[in-house]
Amino acid sequence: MGKPTTIKRQITVFLVRTGLSMAAVIVFWFIVTQILAAIGVLIPPNYAETYIKYNTKNLMNVNEISESILPPGVSFGVYSYENRYLYGNMEKEERELASTVVTKRYSNLMGDNMYYLINREQDMCVIKYGYKPILLFGKFEFFHYNLLSMGFILSFCTISYLYELNRMTKQWFYCFHSIENLTETIRNKELELTCAKTNIKEFDQVIHSMQDMSRCLKDSLQNQWTMEQTRNQQIASLAHDVKIPLTIIKGNAELLKLADTEKERQEYTQSILMGESRIEHYIEHILKLSRLDQLSKFNKKEVSAGGWFCSLVRDAKGLAKVYDLNIEYSSPETEFNLYMDPAFLTSAMLNIIMNACEHSPEKSSVFLDGKVDGEFVLKIRDSGPGFSEEARKNATTLFYMEDKSRGNWNHYGIGMTMANQIIAAHRGTLTIFNTRDSHGCVTVRLPISIG
Repeated sequence: MGKPTTIKRQITVFLVRTGLSMAAVIVFWFIVTQILAAIGVLIPPNYAETYIKYNTKNLMNVNEISESILPPGVSFGVYSYENRYLYGNMEKEERELASTVVTKRYSNLMGDNMYYLINREQDMCVIKYGYKPILLFGKFEFFHYNLLSMGFILSFCTISYLYELNRMTKQWFYCFHSIENLTETIRNKELELTCAKTNIKEFDQVIHSMQDMSRCLKDSLQNQWTMEQTRNQQIASLAHDVKIPLTIIKGNAELLKLADTEKERQEYTQSILMGESRIEHYIEHILKLSRLDQLSKFNKKEVSAGGWFCSLVRDAKGLAKVYDLNIEYSSPETEFNLYMDPAFLTSAMLNIIMNACEHSPEKSSVFLDGKVDGEFVLKIRDSGPGFSEEARKNATTLFYMEDKSRGNWNHYGIGMTMANQIIAAHRGTLTIFNTRDSHGCVTVRLPISIG
């Protein structure tokens, strides 16, 4: 492969080479014309006029005008002073035009031809000549040398142009063929793209972009497949885990029949209730998994941020009671609207708040701080030990659990993922960090509705 180039440079080279080729053709034909004129094969355009004017006295005194004493390519007619045609080699139409010259007694330019009048002693001679070069082939006279020149120059310039165009487009055809092969490969779902460089910058950029797109598509499909496999495994695990509390419920129900004392019946009943609670958690997580496929089905509308925030605080307080926690909050000071799906966005926030509750010690507080800073900013801070480095990086990854033991049946790594996706669908962002006093904090930013 040669030195890398660009389309702009190729077009410039094409125009320069074509222009030089055309100039060379014109120069070549000019030289040929000069050679033909030098050897007497080509009669210049003004040759007849110069010859006749230079030899006018000789033509006035010669006894009889003939073709032999006139330059090539001219015709003549001799007339009496009474305007009667005597002799010559003019055609009928030419004789009629020459007759008008004789009548007016002066030379006259008619069309492309000059009718030149010579007053002789006994008669008058009218010589007709043109201003076109004449090509002589023996006795044959060719009067269209200009057309021949134009035809030659145009023909060879066209050939030169087509040659240079074919030379350039042949490279482009190879490039387009490479791109076509890549698109066909992608269409056939073969995402391992390999293609040699074309050495043309713009085409190489397109091919490189297609290869990058193919790699991204491959990674995306691989991640999607891995996610699907993981989700299927989680659902299978959840379905399997449901058997455990069902077995506990069944066993305790049997024991409840045989219980003799009130204390035993209460223990078996409590065990049954715990098993039922576990089943409820499993079903809730399975429903969350199914809802991940429906996050694009939003019913967005203009909602008062103040009213929605008050409703969120009320729900958060109810959630905090379960964990024996308090909710401390500060509301935005200004009124504004958010364009959102209230149900989905509330669900996302409650997932974050529940995560904060689960990591806060009993009798402590979870803090909600809402304010406006060019956008709506909601900070949710717990009273726990903060996020680990691994948790900060992977908290929104589907199925990520900081506690990886199977004993933690309350968590399956779904809630924060769903919250992040819902917030992103509302053109918002979710940021996870630790405060200066090492408590976990999640910041949600949402655009304010304008209009």
